[in-house]
Amino acid sequence: MDNSQQKATILAVDDSRVMLVAAAKALKDEFEVLKAADGEEAWQLIQARPDISVVFSDLSMPNMDGYGLLDKIKNSENPQIAALPVVILTGQEDGDGTKERVMQAGATDFLIKPFDSLDLLSRARSLSHLSTQLSELSEKQSLDKLTQLYTEASYNDSGERALAYAQRHGSDLSLLRCDIENFSELFVKNGKQLAESMLIKLAELIKSVLRQEDIAGRLGVAKFSMLLIDTDQTGAEQVISRLRQAIEQAALITDGKLSINIACVSPAIEPGLSFSRLCLDAEKALEDTRLSETAQAVSTEIKVSPLESAGAVKKPARIDLTAVLREIIKNKGRRLTEKQLNASLATLLPLLAFLNEKLSLEIDETIARLSKKISE
Repeated sequence: MDNSQQKATILAVDDSRVMLVAAAKALKDEFEVLKAADGEEAWQLIQARPDISVVFSDLSMPNMDGYGLLDKIKNSENPQIAALPVVILTGQEDGDGTKERVMQAGATDFLIKPFDSLDLLSRARSLSHLSTQLSELSEKQSLDKLTQLYTEASYNDSGERALAYAQRHGSDLSLLRCDIENFSELFVKNGKQLAESMLIKLAELIKSVLRQEDIAGRLGVAKFSMLLIDTDQTGAEQVISRLRQAIEQAALITDGKLSINIACVSPAIEPGLSFSRLCLDAEKALEDTRLSETAQAVSTEIKVSPLESAGAVKKPARIDLTAVLREIIKNKGRRLTEKQLNASLATLLPLLAFLNEKLSLEIDETIARLSKKISE
């Protein structure tokens, strides 16, 4: 194997340290080997490490066994996780009924323990290669052929997962819409080749102002959308400014005037908010921009919606307190950010005010200080 190539990642799951060491020893020369002592730890790793290409898992483990882990993987809403090859490690005493059950549950294959190192390595090689091919094929299918941005379906799927994450963790989310208003007349005037090159260049400019974690998609012939992860109104304004500057500096068209609209929504991320609602709000903001009188006299005419009229007025974020308490109990809150702490406070404050009134706690000044802290 060429050492210059990045090693594929294998996850080995077993409550036996001896088995984990044996698996790592057999695979370490060709793969990066992650180890987990039970299904729960493995599930956390799978969600955090999208580069995992194959899972080898024991059946009998504490906290979450192999059946539970297999169920989590195969029923995941993330298609990449759901497609992960899973090889179950079974004991000599496990009969054909066990093997049939794991295969029906979605396992890719099984190995008898104690396993032969060459058998383990052979399966890791073939399944890792297959996983890589499927991942590359899936990525190609999810990208628009012309612009190499996400297709509308893939963008919406990613957006729903991003919104669900923001709702669970109390983080921010902003959505930008961008379109070329006069694309049809430019297409007729300049021809297909120039029109398509314009779309490709605009897509490149969009990607250039985004971070790796942000999401961009092509939703129509000349309509684009960007999802800005963990980004509030101020951050969205900065992205719009960079995009506008990039568009104005780029020679997208030499014959004629290019009219581009940009709109944004930076809503309060509340439990009832759906991604389809967020998209509708962004679409309305884009339409309002199109009808506005705020176009500025520049060589490339760009109209940007006022964020206040696009639903960007922020309310205190809310957060799942159960998840926060779990993090405090498990890790003493070390991984909680200041934003998450403030969101926790905003979520708790109505309860504190209610208890203060009903139980006469006499903490009015404290509640007032906490309210001021949230609004800062």
